[in-house]
Amino acid sequence: VWLEHTNFAHFTDEVERALNVLFATLHAHAVAMKLSSGCTALVTWIAQETVHCAWVGDSRAMGITVAGAPLRLTEDHTPLNPKERARLKKGG
Repeated sequence: VWLEHTNFAHFTDEVERALNVLFATLHAHAVAMKLSSGCTALVTWIAQETVHCAWVGDSRAMGITVAGAPLRLTEDHTPLNPKERARLKKGG
């Protein structure tokens, strides 16, 4: 269905929502199954000139610019990251 869209701004919004639903659904299944071990996941979707990247856990994705420079696509989900540390503290 997504590939049939011609309005790629709308397409971008749908991909973001779909990735959010995907990770939330996987999390809900893991909780329901009482899985307690750690896990990471990373999904990258390229549509036209837009790179969509979603991740959970300590995963890292890198890209390369047209000029050949490295490009970080993710932000580390580790306690060393101040935003992640704050999220963890808030969650108890």
